Amino acid sequence: MNKLTGPIVFCLSAAALLSITSCGKEDKPAPTPDRLQLITQTNWQLTNEFYEKKSDPTSRVDLFTIDYAACEQDDIYRFQENGSLVRSDSANSCGSGYHPFGFYTGGAWYTNNNVDTMGLELFMSFKYLFNIQKIDQSTLELRQDQKNYFDEDVSYTFRFKAVK
Repeated sequence: MNKLTGPIVFCLSAAALLSITSCGKEDKPAPTPDRLQLITQTNWQLTNEFYEKKSDPTSRVDLFTIDYAACEQDDIYRFQENGSLVRSDSANSCGSGYHPFGFYTGGAWYTNNNVDTMGLELFMSFKYLFNIQKIDQSTLELRQDQKNYFDEDVSYTFRFKAVK
């Protein structure tokens, strides 16, 4: 019996060690992509441009569905690492340079260190500062609060979806 005790104890010890180490190992979640990488490494397509008076939540309207031509609704926006914003036609072309709504034909962009605000300088030196409301693998949402012509507090929210 003594000759069997050593190998049995060894086998039980090895089995216990293997079960402890395999149970203790946890799957680590995939790392969350960097916010700046999500912005620059994704092709974005505008899906909504909401306008809303802050004093009247029922005033929310989607300008994208009202004002944008069909040839603008499928455009691709690319926030390039060099600070350029490029807007390009997709399947429906509006023709050379015709983009009366949205971010026109492109421009320049920048963000702060926390990547929670984004500045845009567009056609004819229009400058905008947006709060980044949401950024993930599928959605980019930018919001700008301002005063309208009647000195009312309003907001514009641009919602983009990621496209291949």
